[in-house]
Amino acid sequence: MRRGPWKLVQQGDGAAQLFNLTDDVGESRDLAAREPARVADLGAALARWEKDVDQSARTAKGGRPSP
Repeated sequence: MRRGPWKLVQQGDGAAQLFNLTDDVGESRDLAAREPARVADLGAALARWEKDVDQSARTAKGGRPSP
């Protein structure tokens, strides 16, 4: 998930990494521990996006769940 200079990488196990791409193009400094509010905000935005995509996929398939 990317918003402005911030990039959130969320792993399947729930772990998250946060990078400021303006200051760290190589994504070598994980700022998640120092920016928990930003992680929560971006994580919530990602969850909303995933829900919207899931709904769109179900609608496109006539309401059937994706395989």
